Amino acid sequence: MDIFLFSKIIRPLLTLSNLFIILIILLFFIRNKKNYFKFFLKLSFFLYLMIGILPVGNILQNEFLEKNFVNKKNSTDFDSILVLSGDETRYLKAIKLHKINPKSKIIFTGGSGQIVSQDGNEEVKKFKFLISNIVDKDSVIILKNSRNTIENFKNFKKANLNLGFIKTILVTSPGHYKRSLIIAKKLNLKFEPYYHQSFRSFSIINYYQNYSFSRNWSNFDVFTLELLGILRLYLIKI
Repeated sequence: MDIFLFSKIIRPLLTLSNLFIILIILLFFIRNKKNYFKFFLKLSFFLYLMIGILPVGNILQNEFLEKNFVNKKNSTDFDSILVLSGDETRYLKAIKLHKINPKSKIIFTGGSGQIVSQDGNEEVKKFKFLISNIVDKDSVIILKNSRNTIENFKNFKKANLNLGFIKTILVTSPGHYKRSLIIAKKLNLKFEPYYHQSFRSFSIINYYQNYSFSRNWSNFDVFTLELLGILRLYLIKI
């Protein structure tokens, strides 16, 4: 089976919030069979509550994925900007970089990350719509029909044999850089990350004001899925 399809099919089974709910329900029904089932039920429920109540996901993302890719000075002597599909804020940052160095080219690579896709290039259409009338068409190169980061980089590597770019700034989400740079290294590509500006400040009052149990769990899921993606890179050949 295609690795892309396999990863998408098993994704719900690797999402910890889903697994915790399944585990808690299962332990609830078998709790009377063995004493240790009761213990694991209480432990699972406690962990589920703590991850939802506390900003564990945010802390882990910041400490293990993002902190090396924020609040640093970006280069100005690049000739290309590679922006990965999937997040409109990435496109805005790529445009910002291009304004700093108008001679550079913006290279968009993407398609669709969905199992069922109309034509495989929904993200390309979104990108074109968002940058229309902002960036000159001659400054943009679009690489279509890629479904994940590995395919994004393979498409770029193939295209760059003719394009000949020397220094490329990679624009993706802060939490995605660690995995992206590992993939790039495996493909013998060298990118310089775009350093995002962080405006985070923590306050108990503000945390309470914006508190969301589901968002805390969503952030934790994002972290664990990204971590699994990194671990997978050491187990498969790309």
